[in-house]
Amino acid sequence: MPPVAAPAQIIWGTEDKFFTKADQLDLIGALTSPAVLFQTKAGYGHDTHWQGRMGEEIAADVHAFLGLLAGQR
Repeated sequence: MPPVAAPAQIIWGTEDKFFTKADQLDLIGALTSPAVLFQTKAGYGHDTHWQGRMGEEIAADVHAFLGLLAGQR
């Protein structure tokens, strides 16, 4: 994957059956932006935003990340 300079937020569930933590770390290695946030959600799988009340938590996490980016301008 070519380097990506855009800000990025990665939210990974520890029970993800498609991508491992090592996969996430490889992805982070391709991100060159200083604004990269990696969050781990214990007990959740690949679709963290669909699992129970997790969607509300994920939305709040994304909102907070976007707020951080907006504050950097």
